[in-house]
Amino acid sequence: MIFFNLPSSEIETLRKNLKQPKGSFTFDFKIGKGVFSKDGREITLVEISAGQQLYRLVRTRDMKIIFYHFSPGTGAREAVANLNNITPYYRLLFVLTWSTKEIRLLVTPYTKTLLGEHVVGGPSYQMYRPGTDGKVYNLGKDSRISRMAHFSLKGKILVQPTAIEVWDETLLAIDALNTGTSNDGLYSTIVANTSISMLISGFEAYTKRRFIELEEEGITPRVIKLIGAFYSAKERSTNLEQTIKDQAKEQNISILKLLIQKKTIGFQNFQKCKLAYNKAYRIQFGNIGVPSTLLEEMQKYFDYRHRIIHVHPAFGILNPHETPEKDAVYSDKELIDKGKALFDEFIKKLHLATLSLEK
Repeated sequence: MIFFNLPSSEIETLRKNLKQPKGSFTFDFKIGKGVFSKDGREITLVEISAGQQLYRLVRTRDMKIIFYHFSPGTGAREAVANLNNITPYYRLLFVLTWSTKEIRLLVTPYTKTLLGEHVVGGPSYQMYRPGTDGKVYNLGKDSRISRMAHFSLKGKILVQPTAIEVWDETLLAIDALNTGTSNDGLYSTIVANTSISMLISGFEAYTKRRFIELEEEGITPRVIKLIGAFYSAKERSTNLEQTIKDQAKEQNISILKLLIQKKTIGFQNFQKCKLAYNKAYRIQFGNIGVPSTLLEEMQKYFDYRHRIIHVHPAFGILNPHETPEKDAVYSDKELIDKGKALFDEFIKKLHLATLSLEK
């Protein structure tokens, strides 16, 4: 990390200030002739991670200043200023501004009389990710492989895909599964049943990972409300809150991560997941812009998955207990296509709701 030789104590304070979903960071730097020198070098001015967010400021070989920002919720973005449009001056002012909607970069000489440049950013196809070890990893250009990168060392996860990347990959995997063919009449049913299980697993993976990402993006979860919702009054009467706090401190993790580690919340259960998001982040599934009928139809797939896993993996009719009073629900491609559309709409709306949180 290159950050103008700031003391480590100041860097840690800066990290705390940068760990938020929106903000602005201003600094000026006496650069001499270095940044304006056309020497063909790439110069890293700033590279600092805060939670799972990453901030980079680079002078490129072709005389651009790039502000690169990554967070799990927004993905990678960059704002690019052209040094050729900026009057050379020994002292430059940089203003980095970010939110879940956009990022901006201002680069200007530290004087009102000389020309600077103010630019709005867009998506970046360069994949840098902050590791849990504090290092920054360059994954190369945006691709399926780079987006799904997973690095571990001695059992500790350093880099992993974001929640929304895992969900997108789930849909791709279901599509790939449904391209297969077989002469066995049972094959299409098994493919459909497997796809239903993958939909629910993808839902669980997204909601669980996004739940943790929000804290890493600077959103403070209401952990006491969460404990109150998922532990009985009897359990809470035994000084449970303090015990959980002590355990989290001992393991050097947040209370939220400890609760996830303890499997306190079952994200594969729709109602428990719904309750968790409401208690921790005030996100109500009924208020994220999806109709109640969609939520009702989605929940049927949780029931289908339960029957497939716990009763029979090759069920061709998923509601035999309701027939003949109700129409039979056949496990087929039509059901999968409908399920993909339902779950994708829900998760995309939930993701947008998480991006509206500010603290």
